Amino acid sequence: MAGHPHPIDNTTNQNAVAFPTIPNSTFLIPNFSPLSQKERNIKTMSEITAGIIGEKSVAVTIENTALAMGSGTLRVFATPAMIALVEGCCAESVEDMLGEGITSVGTNVNIDHLAASPLGASILCKSKLTAFDGRRLDFEVEVFDNAGLIGKGTHTRFTVNADKFIAKTYAKLDK
Repeated sequence: MAGHPHPIDNTTNQNAVAFPTIPNSTFLIPNFSPLSQKERNIKTMSEITAGIIGEKSVAVTIENTALAMGSGTLRVFATPAMIALVEGCCAESVEDMLGEGITSVGTNVNIDHLAASPLGASILCKSKLTAFDGRRLDFEVEVFDNAGLIGKGTHTRFTVNADKFIAKTYAKLDK
């Protein structure tokens, strides 16, 4: 760098700041106190408020018919497939607002399956978060096919620490 002033040489640049050299260290920011994981999760989850909208869609295929899923004998959109769509729609609507290592799990589904949908139909679930109370997430949902409303109801989820939840769940195998 001969002929060029060093970027942090105070003798050539009056506005430059000289930082002390700390061997084998990363750049340090003075007066910086990183948030703990719990504090980051609380800050992120504070963004969750009633009114959050979600949408998720699927096509009716052989795999999600009542016949294939074992919930009936017809090749129509299965109620278990509708419930899975509802859970996925609700979970995805808040997923990006949950803190690191936090997920949500479904605990209650109350769905009225109002009309059948044939193979090839497009199915759309719309969810709305109606309440968030600590860890509990309550949703209202509606499900539509090409012709109109085919399902409606409510769904409840709870936020959990994913690692702790899995550890506790799989510990059941040791009993």
